[in-house]
Amino acid sequence: MKEKDFQVNFGHWIKANWMDYPKIKTAAFELKITKTDKFYLSSLEKHQPQNLELVNKSFFFYKFPDLGLQNPFDCVSLYKEPAYVVVLFYKPRQPKNFYIIPIVTIQGLIDDGIKSFDEGNARKLALISAKLK
Repeated sequence: MKEKDFQVNFGHWIKANWMDYPKIKTAAFELKITKTDKFYLSSLEKHQPQNLELVNKSFFFYKFPDLGLQNPFDCVSLYKEPAYVVVLFYKPRQPKNFYIIPIVTIQGLIDDGIKSFDEGNARKLALISAKLK
């Protein structure tokens, strides 16, 4: 499984399940997949947590690039919305467990000098834990 496969499967999951979480409607997500026993925070590009924090604490605007594709619309703005890093611990032929972790939690780990966490810690850190089908 590659991150693009996870994105497709997560999209199906979120469309089917997100409204079951009544306190959260609009949110921003950064999806990551790890094929080891640990998720390394260094796999996040520097701009990713920064932008998720903008979504969460301030104002974020993004213009979708015009690449000749059929974009859903031109741009989006998000103001003080929930933002998450979603980590999938992938192991072939095993359940595909993923963890939706708030960006404030991730940023706290980064600020504390934590370099990685395992699946057990992800389960504790996550606002939501789920499985892909």
